[in-house]
This record gives sequence, structure tokens and C-alpha cells, in this order.
Amino acid sequence: MRLQTFFYSAVLTTVTLFSGQAAAELKDYQLVTETYPPFNFQDGSELKGISIDMLIAASNKAGLGIQRSSIQLWPWARGYEVLLNEPKTMLFSTTRTPKRDPLFKWAGPITDTKISLIAKKGSGITLSSAADFSSPNIAVVRDDVAEGLVLDAGATKGNLDLNSKPESAMRKLQAGRVDLWAYEENVAFWMINNAGFDTSNFEVVHVLKEGELFYALHKSTPDEVVDSLQNALDALSDQERESILSQYR
Repeated sequence: MRLQTFFYSAVLTTVTLFSGQAAAELKDYQLVTETYPPFNFQDGSELKGISIDMLIAASNKAGLGIQRSSIQLWPWARGYEVLLNEPKTMLFSTTRTPKRDPLFKWAGPITDTKISLIAKKGSGITLSSAADFSSPNIAVVRDDVAEGLVLDAGATKGNLDLNSKPESAMRKLQAGRVDLWAYEENVAFWMINNAGFDTSNFEVVHVLKEGELFYALHKSTPDEVVDSLQNALDALSDQERESILSQYR
């Protein structure tokens, strides 16, 4: 009996230490996000948004030690390149797709997402076949999920207008310099409104993909580190999640 008790105590101690090591490692990761409201954005000197608040709430509940001040705000293309090439990196909010799935490790989901094509109202643009995607000038953010989706739908690199920041794409659409803007629908209309433009002057002409947003980690990340984040997120109650989401509606 004493041997059995000793065995279970040793296993419990090992698991606890291992879990603690994984949590300690995660807080030392390079945590990268972008301007993508209401999911992640800068409000004055503070980073806020659904994905940031959820990460901090999960960290606080599980004792992961992640601090809001340690999260870095970068252009998406830069963050995506670092995630591909540098270990101990996490990027969010990242749409999980079949093409991206084997490139990274994942924790989540954070919430639902919808990638759409947005035009000025009255544009008359219809997209019912692959050929329809090769004519309009479409603004995208470089390496954003929408870039790949419009290419898959029938667009060519020749009719894509590449931007490093979504604000540039939005303003080109407003000024009539592009025909369409491919981006996350909620984020696009949030940005249009906050830029002082009338959202009723814009409309969704095509939905490219409905999916979910995740925290993406470099492929070399140990499973135990991913599990520590996943378990922390899973520990959030429905009420805690709803409280975060309701702040940004």
C-alpha cells in the first residue's frame, strides 16, 4: 500500500512540475498580434480586444503568467513571417484553414469569423463564377487569409492590390481606387466606422469563408506548451467568455 501511495504521489508531482514548466515556457514566448478590431487593437496605450482579453483571462485563471504588456503589435505580414520561421512565437488572431493547419500548432477557438468581399454600395459587382474574380481590382492585406481565399476563388495576382496594413486597403476602397476589399467582415465594418465613414455606403457582395479564429504557435512548440494554453482557455466558463464578447458588440 505504501509503495502504491508513493507511486501515485510521484506521478502527481511529475505531472504538476511538467505542467508548471510548460506554463513558464509559454509566458516567455514572443506574443504577436495585429490591428484587427474588435479581436485585437490598440486603445491609447493599452492593447485590447476579444482575443487579447480572452488570453489574459485564461492566463490569470490558470496561472500562465502572460502579461498584456508583453504582447507586441505588428503588421500582419511581419508577424506571419516570424511565426513561420522563429520558434517560441505565437500569433493571433489567426484564421485556421486546411492550408495553414499543418504549418502551425493551434489553441482555441477564440470565436467565429467571416471573410468577405466588400464593395461600395451600388457597385453592381456580382461574383458567381471563378471568371468573375479575375476582373475587379481587389485590395488584400499581404499574407492575410483573404489573399489566399480570393486566389483560390479565381482571382489572379495581377488583379490583387497588396497592402501591408488593412487601413490602406480600406481607404483605397473608400476613395474608389479599388473595386473590392477582401477582409474579415466584422473587422472591416468596425474600421470603416471608426475612420468616420458611413458604413451604410458599403456592402458585402460575397462571403469567401466562415470559420474560427485561433492562437497559432510555431510548429516546433512542444505539445505540452500548447496543451497548457488550450487547458487554460477551456477552463473559461461560458459566462466568462460571454462577458468578454459582450464588451465588443
